[in-house]
Amino acid sequence: MLTTLETEFKQDETIKLNLNTGSLMHGVLMENIDRDYGEYLHQNGMHPYSQFIYWDKDRQSYIWRVSTLNSEAKYQIIDKIQNLDKIYLKHRDITLEVKSSKVVKEILYKELANEYFLQNSQQKKITIKFITPATFKTQGEYVIFPSINLIYKNLLTRWNSYSKDISLEDEETENHLINYTKMIGYKLRSTKYQMEGVKINAFMGEVCYMIKGPLTLVSIANLLYRYSEFSGIGAKTSIGMGGVKVE
Repeated sequence: MLTTLETEFKQDETIKLNLNTGSLMHGVLMENIDRDYGEYLHQNGMHPYSQFIYWDKDRQSYIWRVSTLNSEAKYQIIDKIQNLDKIYLKHRDITLEVKSSKVVKEILYKELANEYFLQNSQQKKITIKFITPATFKTQGEYVIFPSINLIYKNLLTRWNSYSKDISLEDEETENHLINYTKMIGYKLRSTKYQMEGVKINAFMGEVCYMIKGPLTLVSIANLLYRYSEFSGIGAKTSIGMGGVKVE
């Protein structure tokens, strides 16, 4: 089960949040979940959820978006924070008043896959907008450019870790996705993401890819990019990095 909860905060002109606030919201999650589940998350390198906070220009509000990648995470995380009426960020000494909090997306892995595998046409041009700073960690270093091999490897690892119905664990499929996907444009800038006094090299902006090859391959690519709106892309998506919107 894939689930996304959106919490909208009441407008307060005295409160100004920044791109690093996601790390503080991670602290809020840890304060509200069961201790045993928190220990489980701490011991596992890959987390079954992503979260980030951003400013929504249309709604003129800060939105906190929390997505879980399996049913247990939904129960342990989303069900525990959905009814909060206020959130206190002790490191900033500010209180965020909740305007609304609701599940905006909920779908089974199998249902999500069927949306793409049962269609006769798919989008071959995909634009990924990185709403919050993103990065990849490879060979012990942070990489600040969204190369297609890092994106696919990241998304396939997450999908295969949490999808119980459909596996995409096929090295040949991964290689075909990389070979048939080409970057055709980007508007990116480098930035830093700060957490607990550490500054992480990152990037923001958007990148556009063109996917060629047989329909099945294009369908898998579309599926993974849709999945990225739940999982996030890159490293440290549990602390507010790698939040994306896909067009």
